[in-house]
Amino acid sequence: MRLHLLPIAALIALASPVGASAQKPTQSFVCSTLRADLWHLPATPPVLPLYRWTISSTATKPPEEIDRKEVQAYEPTFDCLDNTMMLVRSDTISGHVFLDIAFPTGDVVTVDEAYAPRPDGRFVLPIQMKPDVPDEYQGRFLYHCLVSWEPLPAGTSAADCIKP
Repeated sequence: MRLHLLPIAALIALASPVGASAQKPTQSFVCSTLRADLWHLPATPPVLPLYRWTISSTATKPPEEIDRKEVQAYEPTFDCLDNTMMLVRSDTISGHVFLDIAFPTGDVVTVDEAYAPRPDGRFVLPIQMKPDVPDEYQGRFLYHCLVSWEPLPAGTSAADCIKP
């Protein structure tokens, strides 16, 4: 009789809830050697739902997680830039918008989207972020010097900045 209960106990243990990282993602997005996985974690009102995502580099075996974020209430959007860089746009409940840019090198920079998109398709980043962008991708972006609360990074000058 005990032998018959063992398979049932095993099935119950497998069906028990597990964390989001062990569950299958609700959405996946691939851009070159980068992969984003998204989980939607529902909540009971008045608590807002939570969206959690990870970005992994598939250039290494096994894939290496390079970024993890979460935001309440609004699902992030994923896009591919130049078929090499992954863009993740996330909105917070307070109305603040962030843009994460993941590079195939495994580097990730986060910028306030108020500075990022341009009508010509180029992105503008604060000059203080230039050292964080991998060398081979620095020319893909324009840089502004409007953020006056930090000094210019070493090796840069106002001549590196676009005019407002």
